Amino acid sequence: HNGIRNGGFLHQAHWGADTNGATNLNDYDASANDGWVHAAFVYDGAADLGQIYLDGVLDWEGEKRAPNGNGNLIVGGSNGGGDNFRGLVDEIAVWDIPASADIIAALAAGTSPLEVGGPSAETPFLVTAFSYNVGAGDLDISWNSTAGKSYGLEYSVDLATWVDLEVTVEADADTANFQLPGAENPLVGQPNVYLRVYEK
Repeated sequence: HNGIRNGGFLHQAHWGADTNGATNLNDYDASANDGWVHAAFVYDGAADLGQIYLDGVLDWEGEKRAPNGNGNLIVGGSNGGGDNFRGLVDEIAVWDIPASADIIAALAAGTSPLEVGGPSAETPFLVTAFSYNVGAGDLDISWNSTAGKSYGLEYSVDLATWVDLEVTVEADADTANFQLPGAENPLVGQPNVYLRVYEK
């Protein structure tokens, strides 16, 4: 259970390993973020280490036993429909490996979850330019990179299924670019196209 409990604390619960963050949200000034609070919960299973972040800043860290149980992913409530959250929730993202402090800071600062390279990356991959001609199929994408590194790309039309383009882009500067002519583009005619970059 990750959420808000015990009178206003961010809370990470692993069935017998329940922990509050250090900050009571009732006393927290979120006006700098227009009233929004960015919460991130991290669990490193290999190290049995739990972390709670509030607006990109570590609010608690300590030993945490592995979750004991299974079930459905439920946002804004508990199993059976109880404990409903009264408020607004936006930009929920879940990873299956621990996110780094840099990734969480970038997300809290407003970077979209779709624009980070993933928790295992040393720094987020930020897309700096993107264009796609729906009719012709011509596609052009640029992102921040590290010289000497190799990158690949995956595409999706629904954000559920991702397919590797099976290309390798060798970066020779701090920005990499990939262009795909419409004649070679398997996405020609698709109204919605999503791309993500990964380091090889």
